[in-house]
Amino acid sequence: MFRHVSLQSSLVTRNFARSAGSRRLASTKSLRETLQEVIPPKQEQLKRLKAEHGQTVVGDVKVENIIGGMRGIKAMLWEASVLDPNEGIRFHGLIIPDCQQVLPPAPGGKEMTAESMLWLLMTGKTPSPEQSQQLSKELAERGELPSFIIKLLDSLPKSLHPMTQLSMGVAALNHDSVFQAAYERGTKKTEFWTYTLEDCLNLVAKLPALAARIYRNVYHPDRSIAPIDKNLDLVGKLEDDHYLPIS
Repeated sequence: MFRHVSLQSSLVTRNFARSAGSRRLASTKSLRETLQEVIPPKQEQLKRLKAEHGQTVVGDVKVENIIGGMRGIKAMLWEASVLDPNEGIRFHGLIIPDCQQVLPPAPGGKEMTAESMLWLLMTGKTPSPEQSQQLSKELAERGELPSFIIKLLDSLPKSLHPMTQLSMGVAALNHDSVFQAAYERGTKKTEFWTYTLEDCLNLVAKLPALAARIYRNVYHPDRSIAPIDKNLDLVGKLEDDHYLPIS
């Protein structure tokens, strides 16, 4: 069994790396442009699945499943990742060592960036180094906190748990939700993804600034936070002691 899993993993990695290499020669499409290609076929696939198998029974529910927090129940359609008890988690067919092999690292680094993993999760495709860096720059441009969020975070007591503060900051960003505005305008459901994407990117981009502000307020209120270095990726921002005052 384990030999079969190992061979399967190796085959998936080689195929993914081969296709990734061919894409990297010419792939300069943005994340949005890539999703514009990926999503319509997925929408059609979902329609067919519902039409052809809508009444298919996929399992039984026992009391122990309910008590165990729905453990063992097939209750959600999810494609981006699969957790196996033996080989661990797979992201679109790739285990973590596979991802380390095919996903672009930060310039001068060896480990995959958060941006390249985000790209894989959202599209099922491997980004080129240029695409990953392009996404990093786009997130950096979106990374500044609105003044009302700064005011909210600065008003919170230091004794409030940082995760509670983070939850409050994230929830308050709903004020600027692109999806909410589009929904209230009566946007078609087939176009929801474009506005959801905007909200997702805005939220991901602002997380380093949220974390830095909360950390500074709780542990180093006497220190200032440097402006965002737009040349750094998401993880690089959190490692920058000028931006995140750890010492």
